[in-house]
Amino acid sequence: MRRKISDVDSLPPIRILSTSEKRTAGENRNFGWDSASAEYIMFIDADDWYSNDRARIIGEVIEATNADLVLHNYWKLKPKFFLNQNAVLDMSNWLRSKELVAATWEGTARNVDEELGIRGDTNVIARDQHGKSWPIQHGHVTIRRQVNIRFSNRYGEDGMMVRDALERGFDVLYIPNKLSIYNQISLYFILRSTYRYFKSLFQVN
Repeated sequence: MRRKISDVDSLPPIRILSTSEKRTAGENRNFGWDSASAEYIMFIDADDWYSNDRARIIGEVIEATNADLVLHNYWKLKPKFFLNQNAVLDMSNWLRSKELVAATWEGTARNVDEELGIRGDTNVIARDQHGKSWPIQHGHVTIRRQVNIRFSNRYGEDGMMVRDALERGFDVLYIPNKLSIYNQISLYFILRSTYRYFKSLFQVN
């Protein structure tokens, strides 16, 4: 959520954690998780836009269900106004642990950077008994702080952690509400792709 500078006094206390070490995405997320003190931890991702109502909606879901872990659906490559188009909660469409355990899980990985430990453009899809696909994207999970699992130190992907949580019997809830936009085509994405393309042209095998 974005606020004006004049509203800063109304924000809760903010701590900025830093380290001089080079860490993977999973290690950084686990470091923040272990350093947190709130009951629930909400992760965000640098290339996503989030609905201003995301925290409120997730909070209402948690209050209604007392789930250990909540995930939500997302838009991809859409204008930001789409974030306000799907804010009404419909409990009949929620997937609970039983449905997620029974789902067929599929994963894809492209642009893998082994040196940095980043699995680029990775999605995990849970396909339910009716064949409907529910995509799980990293940065979209909210989890109870005291749940005794962690991200993979190598990649830090939500899908891997969700499957671990399901296998260990935690209460996982997936809501189809699209509370974020995955903004894959960003300036950083274009510059990185251009750099890699020209680097490959001059690379000596």
